[in-house]
Amino acid sequence: MDHLLRLLKSNFSFGIPSVSIAQTGSDPIALSCFLNSTPWIIDSSESNHKTNSSHLFDTYSTCHENEKVKIIDGSFSSIVGKGSIKISENIHLKFVIHVPKLASNFLSMSTL
Repeated sequence: MDHLLRLLKSNFSFGIPSVSIAQTGSDPIALSCFLNSTPWIIDSSESNHKTNSSHLFDTYSTCHENEKVKIIDGSFSSIVGKGSIKISENIHLKFVIHVPKLASNFLSMSTL
């Protein structure tokens, strides 16, 4: 997580980021990064990168399957597309899923 924090704070082509980290003792448990008012929350329980914003994608393809993900309120929401997003000079996210009903954007620690 320390390496990711350094990457997020350096070499931004999208403006000046705001990065916050939460930890218990010396163990980081969550990280939040705002880029041009777009919050990204790193979550160790996420299995995929997820976003609610279609305009962030560099590449995008519409999902024709009826795939769904569970969202915070316990309901299921459709995945409407997939693609890649560049969030900094050094971080290019592949296999990001587009779920419009999400309250925020999530980075998957296992995928990173």
